[in-house]
Amino acid sequence: MTKNMKICLISNLYPPIYRGGAEKIAERVAQGLAAAGHEVFVISTKQWSGRKSFKPAATEENGIKVYRFYPANIYYYLDGHKHNVLWRVKWHFLDMFNCHSRAVVKKILKEEKPDVVITHNLMGIGFLLPRMIRGLGIKHIHTLHDVQLAVPSGLILRGKENNWEQRTWLRKIYEAICRLLFNSPDVVVSPSKWLLDFYAQKGFFKKSKKEVLPNPVERIYPAGIPMDNSILKLLYLGQIEEHKGSLFLVDVLKEIDIDFKLHIAGDGSKMETLKKMVGLDSRFVIHGKLVGEEAVKIFNLVDLTVVPSLCYENSPSVIYESLAAGVPVLAAKIGGVAELVKDGENGFTFRAGNAEDLARVLKHAAASRDELQKMRQVAAKSVEDFGIENYIQQLIKYIP
Repeated sequence: MTKNMKICLISNLYPPIYRGGAEKIAERVAQGLAAAGHEVFVISTKQWSGRKSFKPAATEENGIKVYRFYPANIYYYLDGHKHNVLWRVKWHFLDMFNCHSRAVVKKILKEEKPDVVITHNLMGIGFLLPRMIRGLGIKHIHTLHDVQLAVPSGLILRGKENNWEQRTWLRKIYEAICRLLFNSPDVVVSPSKWLLDFYAQKGFFKKSKKEVLPNPVERIYPAGIPMDNSILKLLYLGQIEEHKGSLFLVDVLKEIDIDFKLHIAGDGSKMETLKKMVGLDSRFVIHGKLVGEEAVKIFNLVDLTVVPSLCYENSPSVIYESLAAGVPVLAAKIGGVAELVKDGENGFTFRAGNAEDLARVLKHAAASRDELQKMRQVAAKSVEDFGIENYIQQLIKYIP
């Protein structure tokens, strides 16, 4: 279909309410569809602010109509870390069968009458939506971001692929229910082949058309080359959480014999732990959470972005952002990462969670400054086809 359409985008979170890269991708897609001439509206959630929160409120945000409401549950999606395992299990059960969310979204769709619905992460807004969309006869594209339809936490840690969480009957029941509720959307889009294969092996989306479509890059903006060439300047940009490898990276760098400076940009539940680990060591610079232009300018300070994940990653947004800035990436080789980072071309990879291998690559990078400079142009070129305009053109082609 090439005509202008009315398109609904549904995401559990939507900026300025966000936690990670998935929500930013959803916003970028909404803006890109609108810029391409389509009429776009978004359905998402908001935090509790009284009984009126249950009813959807439509506002215009950056030129797009956005409906937000509080899905009836025992707490808000972003507050899960404040509750124990028992409460989280109850929350997940209510979320999967959230009749309130289903009724709210159904009413909006009936009133707006979109030609197509594009869903992103639905945990926190309800898993009854895919079948409801199909029941209304609306074309449906679902965008994958992580493993949350098979693992409630959305995380599979390296070396713990068969731990108690993966083997428990509760997780297996959860997976079976998600497989049944999601059934087969018309099209399932994933930024990595790895994630598509992960779900295919578990019997998801059997009748769906499946497409690999790398995440969109907002723009290509070559970063300036750092002036100081005497030390290796590194960047960690992301959540300060143990599974993201931020603490692991600091541990390795504290023991390594190279001249470096690590810029740390982000926030999370392990920030205080990280600050204690760093102490007064001037080699570590903590910027906190950066937004907007600040998050772009940080790339001007560094030679290499490090993505040291200890969990299986789909297609981390920070890799796209770094490569678009012309900054090579050093990433843990796990999940879909190797589909983006090519050793010796636009960056380096190392064995996830292996301190010796990470130290080896860091030493190589510190001793190969000319190689890093040559990688800068290759890095930007490696994502030049991932612009938002190209992404939207491909996405529209998938609509049956």
